[in-house]
Amino acid sequence: MMQEQEARRQADKIEQEEKSKIDRLILENKAKVEAAKREFLELKSQSEAIKSKGQAISEAKAKSEADKIAAESDVKFATQQAEAKRVRENAEIEYLEKKNVIELDHQRQMSTMDIKKAQDLAEIESGKFKTIMDSIGKDTLINISNAGPEMQSKLLNSLGLQGYMLMNSQNPVNLFTTAAGLIGGENPSK
Repeated sequence: MMQEQEARRQADKIEQEEKSKIDRLILENKAKVEAAKREFLELKSQSEAIKSKGQAISEAKAKSEADKIAAESDVKFATQQAEAKRVRENAEIEYLEKKNVIELDHQRQMSTMDIKKAQDLAEIESGKFKTIMDSIGKDTLINISNAGPEMQSKLLNSLGLQGYMLMNSQNPVNLFTTAAGLIGGENPSK
């Protein structure tokens, strides 16, 4: 019996030791599980942080790219507006230059026509005067110049000549009295 008790004690002791080993293993396994859970949660947290950081980075990159595209679009728009303005201004300048050339050419033609008209009128007047002088003759002109001022005026008027004056060294013209007579005033010498 003693042996039996001894065997039982030994068996209980072994059982206790085994139980103790199992409990220790269970505790160690629980600790390992908890450590693994903690490590899993840390890794999960790191993964979430990386995921969040990656999302933030990708959003920042996307925003940066969108801002870059918008800026490039604004630059292109401004460039196109400047080009359109330059084209409009060049077209306006070209229009004004052509208009000025046309106006200048028109003015030149009008001036040429006015000059030609004045030359033609001067030639007509000169021809008329020459014809009248030729028809009057040299002797008549000498007689007119020797006649008095009233006679000269009547002769010139009868010939259709107005605004002409005849003078010689014997009959000088007083410009003060002549001017008064031309504008219809009284001749102060009378």
